[in-house]
Amino acid sequence: MGDSIFGFIGDGFAVIAADCTVARSIITYKHDEDKIMKVSDKLLLAGAGPVADRVRYSETMAANVKLYSLRSGVECDTDAAAHYCRSNL
Repeated sequence: MGDSIFGFIGDGFAVIAADCTVARSIITYKHDEDKIMKVSDKLLLAGAGPVADRVRYSETMAANVKLYSLRSGVECDTDAAAHYCRSNL
C-alpha cells in the first residue's frame, strides 16, 4: 500500500489532503493517522512513507523552521520553508 497526498492551489487559497492509513504489506495498522503537520500559522507539512521516517522528518523540519523564526525574528515564508525542506531530504 502507498500513501496518498494531494495539494491544490488557487487564487488566495490552498487545499491539502492526505490519507489516514498506516499499513505495511497487506496489514493495516491504523486508520486514523494524521499525516499533515502544522508548522506555523501559515505553513503545513504533509508527509508520506514509513511512520518513523515521516514523523522524524516532519518534527525536525517544523522545529528548524520555528528555530529560524525565533533567531531571526522573521516568520519563515512558504518559499523559504519549501527550499529548506527540499534541501534536507
